[in-house]
Amino acid sequence: MGGEGLHRQPCRDLLQAVGDGGLEAVTNTEVLQEILHVRARRLGIKDAVVAVRAASDLVREVLPSDGRMSWRRASFSNDITVWEHAMPCTPQS
Repeated sequence: MGGEGLHRQPCRDLLQAVGDGGLEAVTNTEVLQEILHVRARRLGIKDAVVAVRAASDLVREVLPSDGRMSWRRASFSNDITVWEHAMPCTPQS
């Protein structure tokens, strides 16, 4: 989906590394919701559901989108910056 672009191949490489087991990945429900929304709008709901299932099967864990996670920058390549889980944030009382 989508046309050729600067980040297309590095993104494919990232997903390939995750699929091959060379890189562990997690996502959250917000990312899956975005995949569902974009794919459904462009290609239909059936394709969108398949894409979300594939994405969730690819990652180790799907985290809730509750805003309590802390993330830090980690580079995958010169072209792509990914965020990795640093540690849970404790809610302020």
